[in-house]
Amino acid sequence: MKILIILITIISITYNCFALDTKTHESINVHISTQAINSFILDSYLINLLGFPNGINSKLDSNNNSYIWTLVSYGGIYEDKPPWTLPYVRSANHFHNPLTEQGFTGVPRGDSAILWAQKAVSKQVPGGYYSWFDARDNFFSALTAIAPTVRNQKFIETFRGIGQLMHLMQDMSVPDHVRNDFHALPAYEEWLKSKRNNIAASILNDAFSNPVYPDSSLLQQQSHFPLAPVPIANLFDTNQYTRSNSAATVSLSYGLSEYTNANFFSSDTIFSSDYPYPRRDGMEEYEEIIDAAKGKKRVYLRKIADGERIEHAAAGGWLYRYLPVSLQSSGYALRLDEKVYADYASKLLPRAVGYSASLMAYFFRGTIELTLPDSGVYSVTDPFDFELKEVRVKAKNTTSTGELMSNGQIKLVVRYRLALEDPFRSEPVDIEPEYRYIVVPEKTGRTSIPKDAPAELVFDLSATPIPLWATNLYLQVVYRGQLGAEADAVAVGLKDISEPTPVDLYNNTDYTCINGTWLSSGSPAAVAAVDTNNDGVADLSDVYPHTISYVYANISPVGSTVPASPTAFDIYEDYPSLPGGLLRIGFVLSDYAFSYGVHEKWLKRDPNDTWDVIDKDHQYPGTAVMNQTGPDDIDYYPYMYNMRGRKMWWGAGVIYDNNEYPSGSSCSWDDM
Repeated sequence: MKILIILITIISITYNCFALDTKTHESINVHISTQAINSFILDSYLINLLGFPNGINSKLDSNNNSYIWTLVSYGGIYEDKPPWTLPYVRSANHFHNPLTEQGFTGVPRGDSAILWAQKAVSKQVPGGYYSWFDARDNFFSALTAIAPTVRNQKFIETFRGIGQLMHLMQDMSVPDHVRNDFHALPAYEEWLKSKRNNIAASILNDAFSNPVYPDSSLLQQQSHFPLAPVPIANLFDTNQYTRSNSAATVSLSYGLSEYTNANFFSSDTIFSSDYPYPRRDGMEEYEEIIDAAKGKKRVYLRKIADGERIEHAAAGGWLYRYLPVSLQSSGYALRLDEKVYADYASKLLPRAVGYSASLMAYFFRGTIELTLPDSGVYSVTDPFDFELKEVRVKAKNTTSTGELMSNGQIKLVVRYRLALEDPFRSEPVDIEPEYRYIVVPEKTGRTSIPKDAPAELVFDLSATPIPLWATNLYLQVVYRGQLGAEADAVAVGLKDISEPTPVDLYNNTDYTCINGTWLSSGSPAAVAAVDTNNDGVADLSDVYPHTISYVYANISPVGSTVPASPTAFDIYEDYPSLPGGLLRIGFVLSDYAFSYGVHEKWLKRDPNDTWDVIDKDHQYPGTAVMNQTGPDDIDYYPYMYNMRGRKMWWGAGVIYDNNEYPSGSSCSWDDM
């Protein structure tokens, strides 16, 4: 029985000590994850860098239909009340006193919130593992896992973890949690959560509209806490408040716990000797009518010095005016009432929103821009087995803070869905509902991604080539390592590229267009039409069949004019293309629009052909296969050209025709 009573007592005390009510945490997290916050938009990040087409409304768990934004909001609840755990037992770790750098020192004793937020992987107990390092580990695992179920679960843990870290940040805006006050009676947080409290709701909405953000330099400085090395520690405490500089703590270059500790009372620490500020000498006493009908007045203390100005810093109880000055100065008969809470909330909630939003933005800050490699093509097929075994991409560090990616590991993630039937058709085809993934490390050993100019990365996929029937193809580069002052950051870049695109050549030189009619090349009729001296040899135009051989193709960015040559090419084919034959010389992965140069040699076949052997260079605008789908249905499919009963890709195809005679004659390929 005694054990049960003790347990109930601990749970009761813990219940009343938690900072903002879980509903308030939830509301703040919902707002931050669904709105543009200081130029960071989670929805855009999810779409453009993680490849979630529905952004924050993407579902990661079909069983409970959890959207990404709801996972962040759940984190606001679960940091206090994790499932399958006694509620609020984690809350003893939600305290940090910037004057002592300690967490709660009573019973149950807890870690400083700074240390709790940066516990090593799988070390947060009880209630699950949701430290910064757990979230980082889950994020990297989500990005690089091959099994879709594993990826989704790790993403779920990532977004919930971010929500729980934001909860810890918001707790630093509550005086109780920065002044070691594990009070047993409900106070500020109870006032905030009241459903009938329209004033609190209005203040929270104002905080959403006008958040107060920390100075960005805080996240680019080294942490002052050896056991909490990630710079997010500076959002909590910069170690600058030293009992004598309360006025300076209003600066946004201070941690939130320093600002709250130095400028606000908790219920049990009014003029406490443990806390030099707020102090009595910085207060001005006055009376205010609280009930005009009854003529009822109340004594209030107005904070007029030492940092933040607060109209209602503390309220005098009915006994206060009768006490000697010495007792009044010691905090006797002073309390915090609704007017005090309203003034506190108007100052503290904007920072709770701004500081926790900055924490989220810092977590997702690492960005990489992916562009075409120097060759202008991401990958080409092996000339012998038509497999896409190597990917090249140029990567540039575009992190908005300008931090360097100086020492880490780099991986390529290829995401695609597989067609269940030949996708090179002018109609929709069935494809697998789930994405497949290929994950490989960078081949050359590169460990950094520059921010001044892109660097080319090379990835070997010979063990797991990209299938030619791949659709909905994305490339994602994932970096994990040093990013600025954070040693184990994660940065990502995403590129929506073309599907495998055939480069097709069709040799139509077995026919020649003469006077609007197709004639067999080299036939008496074709030769006679261009024979001026009746010697049986064509001399006005080339009307003979040819073998096309030694074909070189160069793919380059759209608008460029890089010619193909035997010394610089993406695809090479020396197998002769006979008249009337379709030759598929390879497949490429490129951007949807590109340029391509082709060099080829026309060889004689007819002994009567007196025309010179022709080496030709051409430059064409190209279009790659686009077979992308929306969340549910296929939106596009490739248009394959029907050339004499065979299909070829029109966007990267070359059709070889003899010149028509006379100039200006026209014949339709459909009539061949």
